Amino acid sequence: MTQARPDRPALRLLAFAAVGLYGVLRWQALLSPAPAGRLLALLGLALALMVAATLLRAWRGLLIAVVLLGALGALAIAGIPLAWIRHVRIALAVDAIGQGLAALPRVLVPYNGINEWVRVVTLLGAALLLLAAAALLALAPRPLTVGARAMAALPLLALAVLPMTLARPKLPYVQGVVLFALLALFLWGERVRLRAIPAALGLATLAAGGSLLLAPTLDSHHPWLNYQALAGNLAPGNLESFDWSQRYGPLHWPRTGREVFDVKASRPEYWKAEDLSVFDGRGWVAGAVAFEDPLARVDAGAQARFTQTIRVTLRAIKTGDVIAAGAAAHPANLPGVVLPGAVPGTWTSSSELGPGDSYAVTTYTPQPSGRELAAISAADFGLGAPSSGYRAEVLPPVYAPVFALAHRLARGARTPYAYVMNVERYLARGFAYDENPPRRRYPLVAFLNRDRRGYCQQFAGAMALLLRMGGIPARVAAGFTTGSYDRSRGAYTVSDLDAHSWVEAWFPHYGWVAFDPTPTAAPARGGQAALPALKGGGRTGTSQRAQRRRTPRQAVTPGGGAPARRGRGGGWSLPLLIVVLVALLALTLLVVRHLRSSPDDPVAELERALERCGRPASGGTTLAALEQRFRSSPEAADYVRALRLRRYAGADDLPRPAARRAVRAQLRLGLGALGPLRALWALPPHLHWR
Repeated sequence: MTQARPDRPALRLLAFAAVGLYGVLRWQALLSPAPAGRLLALLGLALALMVAATLLRAWRGLLIAVVLLGALGALAIAGIPLAWIRHVRIALAVDAIGQGLAALPRVLVPYNGINEWVRVVTLLGAALLLLAAAALLALAPRPLTVGARAMAALPLLALAVLPMTLARPKLPYVQGVVLFALLALFLWGERVRLRAIPAALGLATLAAGGSLLLAPTLDSHHPWLNYQALAGNLAPGNLESFDWSQRYGPLHWPRTGREVFDVKASRPEYWKAEDLSVFDGRGWVAGAVAFEDPLARVDAGAQARFTQTIRVTLRAIKTGDVIAAGAAAHPANLPGVVLPGAVPGTWTSSSELGPGDSYAVTTYTPQPSGRELAAISAADFGLGAPSSGYRAEVLPPVYAPVFALAHRLARGARTPYAYVMNVERYLARGFAYDENPPRRRYPLVAFLNRDRRGYCQQFAGAMALLLRMGGIPARVAAGFTTGSYDRSRGAYTVSDLDAHSWVEAWFPHYGWVAFDPTPTAAPARGGQAALPALKGGGRTGTSQRAQRRRTPRQAVTPGGGAPARRGRGGGWSLPLLIVVLVALLALTLLVVRHLRSSPDDPVAELERALERCGRPASGGTTLAALEQRFRSSPEAADYVRALRLRRYAGADDLPRPAARRAVRAQLRLGLGALGPLRALWALPPHLHWR
């Protein structure tokens, strides 16, 4: 007779835990700081699945449900917000995971950046490998074969080896020997009998020693798998790029509606890429101005009031400009060297930025009310106004009508702010939004005096020019409007349709204040909540209240910025994860205990089942009569016969599970769509009978 293979589930669980722990320790080297708590929680979830497989191996359907429940738990542990899982936000989760995957080709390990989805995707990789190994073992037929163990070992091997290919570990050959020993325990540990352990250890030692001798010869110092090429395939193609040059002809910015970046901020801003501070006689261009601290003449109270820290994550865009807002401090967490832009408060990157790049930057963007700006007099502008680079240049005679217009608008304006409002109101009457204006030699002169149609470049350029001619330091800013607020992500999502140009005018005590003269018919402004200062006039207070209604409240860090969050629901803390896992394990054990228990009186149980399904046995009905009732199903009749023999003939045989299922199938006949559930409630499974 063939000797039965030993079944040692405790040893199997120990071997799985050992290999999984080694892989988790290697995997945590991919992130800095290492997420040890989350990785150990994922390993614990895989081990819980292994325990459930041991207890529920006779009930495959229930085991599959446990596997699916474990997959949902892994998503939460990896960092997918609970609200997304609870409300089945599949599209949102897929999009977020796609962001993380798209960023992987540009990631250096260990990753210490602030792109949360890179971290989530990295943890999901470990979760996938651990749960795949556990599920392969849990669902494999019994007794386990070497082939089944080998299939389950492959994900665990990848968990340990993949990080080594990305970052060469210390003592790599010793690491290989340790991994070999753990895999040997996992593959053959259960099959080795006690008396054969010394021989097995000797053979394993011999194999390990030979591998140490051959390893330097086989080590080519190049990975057999070109993982960089594979990762490169994850990056999105056809990235958007923007040229902020003001050409004033037909608009040629990308207009596909693709999301190009998102911003986490405590309040909305216009997201600036570049300042155009020089008027060259034809239009606004980027140019260097005398260095000045953009906050040097800003009141401390205004700085505290209008400063926040934002976090920008690039998506389908490539750019050399650091997209921020207002006057930006030096950004953090960016790869490469960050250089000051032509205008203080703007920044550029020495290397092109692209999908997945994420950085934090502290910005100052004043949004004073119209009443506050109206309190500033013309005399205040003489106290520390910006350098002459922001004053009106000497222009050709063709600009004489524009000078005359500026002087006419300035007459009757009691304050500089009143003059700004006069210019804005002038551009709001008789001018039309048009993305295909005619090309002109002097486009802003033609826009103001002849064509009177154009898009944001014409409106912003004309307003900035008129402000300078009236003595207000002004410039054109280029970038994006606020975008739309996504409550699930807790971020402003910005598309290429939000690309825009607007005006910044300098006011004492506040610095550069933004104004937007472009009509709301512009796609970049359509449906957007206007910022208080951008709306201007006496409506500022109303717009602030409206904006507070549109924008959800968020906690602000002591520095004035928005905290880094993972959207609504947040992540799970390690203590909470442990409590949940223990609760799930306890619930599983209670269910198993019920299933494994034998009913005190199987005959009484059968009588209750018949009654629950609307087929009560009449008085005097015998087991023999019930057996005849189920004669159309031989297995169901066998179930009743086994109960009869146990009661009256002293037989010890228990009914087979297949016979119990056959009775359940008979009970559900004629009960409609809910028949299977009703029969399952009437006669639930019992693992005790097998």
